[in-house]
Amino acid sequence: MAEVETLPIRPAAAAPADATAAASQPDRDALYQQIRATLGGSGLQDEEIQYELARWVELLETSKDDLREGARSKDDILLRLVREADVAVAALLSDKPELVFARSLRVQTENELLRHDGWLKRTLIRFTDGSPVLTVCLGAFGAAAAGLASLLLQLTPFAIDLTAFIPFETANSSAIAGAAFLGGLVSMLSRLQAFSRLGDFDHVFLFFNALFKPLIGVIFGLFAFAFWKSGLLPLDKELLQASLTPYQIWTVGFLAGFSERFANDLISRGEGLFAAAKKS
Repeated sequence: MAEVETLPIRPAAAAPADATAAASQPDRDALYQQIRATLGGSGLQDEEIQYELARWVELLETSKDDLREGARSKDDILLRLVREADVAVAALLSDKPELVFARSLRVQTENELLRHDGWLKRTLIRFTDGSPVLTVCLGAFGAAAAGLASLLLQLTPFAIDLTAFIPFETANSSAIAGAAFLGGLVSMLSRLQAFSRLGDFDHVFLFFNALFKPLIGVIFGLFAFAFWKSGLLPLDKELLQASLTPYQIWTVGFLAGFSERFANDLISRGEGLFAAAKKS
């Protein structure tokens, strides 16, 4: 009897690691359907939960093209995104919604995705680890460095002559600007505890807000001083005509830089005066 030639049996090819991992992950479309069914059927009224669900839907739209190459693979990042979205959506749609948990998880997920976003956001996340407090401190440090550089520039032969733009004595304008700059800087740093409680914020906006707050304070300080000396404020004429002391100048500048309400009240009062004069 002739021997039958047997062929070697090849072992079944192992499934790729990524495919196995993907199969074990929650399905992105299933999450969409779950959110859609909840919003369409139960008439969900809680606006904060609706907001969080909307943010997760937006995050789930992230694709490989939206990410940049990094230490972790894009597939790994997207798999983790879907997994965390599944946990957060379940927490939001439970009988007792865990809003704080879902929001905290969403912020952490957004920070992870931002590491693969534009260069500025990536840099801010890298230096601050996504912390709003450190983001504000970084902006305040940049503002302080810029203020110190401006001060040193004024002591050199290349100092900029601002008398054509600011109709004050040099000593008064410098004192006002310096006090207002410090007021804006202190205002940012004194509210670090409030910034630490931010659950939802834009890193770039928060950074530039801290960076430019002292500069805005300088502008408000110069305006407040000009408004005071213009005679438009209902102050005693003797006080307006008297020579101001350095303490008064510094106080007005610091208040204008520190308190946005103080500056806004002055602007509102000025608008009211001009509106009344126009009507009469």
